[in-house]
Amino acid sequence: MKKYALATIYLTVFLDILGFGLIIPLLPFYAQKFGADAGTIGLLMASNAVAQFIFNPVWGRFSDKYGRRPVMLLTVFGSAIAYGLFGFADSIFLLFVSRILAGVTGATIGVAQSFVADLTTKENRSKVLGQLGAAFGLGFVFGPALSGFLASPEIYLKSANYGIDLSYLAPYSYSMPGYISGFLALINFAMVYMFLPESNANVSKEKKDRKAFDWDAFKIVMKNNEMIMLIGIQFISMVSLSNLFATFSLFLQEKFNYGIFESSMVFAYFGICSSFIQGFLVAKLVKRFSEVKLLAISTFLLFLGMSLISYMPNIYLILVAATIIFFGNGIINPCLTSLITQRANENQTGITLGVSQSISSLARIFGPLWGGFIFQFAGYHYPYITGGILALISFFMSLKFVELINKNNLDSAVKN
Repeated sequence: MKKYALATIYLTVFLDILGFGLIIPLLPFYAQKFGADAGTIGLLMASNAVAQFIFNPVWGRFSDKYGRRPVMLLTVFGSAIAYGLFGFADSIFLLFVSRILAGVTGATIGVAQSFVADLTTKENRSKVLGQLGAAFGLGFVFGPALSGFLASPEIYLKSANYGIDLSYLAPYSYSMPGYISGFLALINFAMVYMFLPESNANVSKEKKDRKAFDWDAFKIVMKNNEMIMLIGIQFISMVSLSNLFATFSLFLQEKFNYGIFESSMVFAYFGICSSFIQGFLVAKLVKRFSEVKLLAISTFLLFLGMSLISYMPNIYLILVAATIIFFGNGIINPCLTSLITQRANENQTGITLGVSQSISSLARIFGPLWGGFIFQFAGYHYPYITGGILALISFFMSLKFVELINKNNLDSAVKN
């Protein structure tokens, strides 16, 4: 039963990110269609993260109290509505509404992580979270690739020498990814409803207290120095990375005059990197090195890649720098999630992961806002320069975390 539940979770995450991957490479160009500049595009991406920041702890608390399954059903169905609205959008205002609604219901990954925490032991959690990350990565391979096809189908067919004229599809090229993402979310809803059982054995039977969100959740989670350090590393490294995601299509457009098709292919390559690293390498690396040491290595790689990427003279060297970034990021995420859940109380896993996801969302507010602003007013190098500085800070914090763990282990050994 556990094996089938995990398989359903992997497929749920894959379909969720497939829909997300359809939207992200297209979003800056879609916004430009309605007259948006880089700063507005950064605000558009940040609006989604604002909603996630507010609502992820709500879903985390609900999943602890009422169960993972009903929360998963609600968030997946809400995503279907948000994506459908994205397809119907005919103004920048409706794009904002669709992205905010997607943020409100954007807790699928956090709830999936709670499922994993319920169904795994501390010993194999990093491995399973790595596999979950691989499902994430695969969705981010096929999503952008499909987005590129839908936006520019004639490029694919001409390259295959079919010579088919698909110019009549041009008016629908921005809308179709939204419709397809919504349809995928409906498939996801049906699959969760039919195949995913409840995993939370500690669901509260008392439903009187319906208070969903308060800042006490953050106080509960941030109760020791180790958790504070982990959440801090998560926040700073995510701000660094979200600089890249928010501005990368604009960067390629500015530097190489690339359009939706080329940007989508580069984003698909990002997905290949993430899938390979999290699906195949993380489990092997965790066996050889501790999660704590891997955290330090991965934050250094993030710093190195971010510092180099905007100065690379051609797309091939940019992909080399991007590989370094995503090698680091592919290790950071499962290691951080595993370390955070290991330090959470057993009956507060959902709250802890909800807060963790909200901190990531908070980072994805500041990252796009800053990235869009500095891209517009200082130039395309600066989102990545500042991203590299932030990654360097997270590297030093991870070294401090290693020192803290070693000290705590030593103190425990002395007491025993």
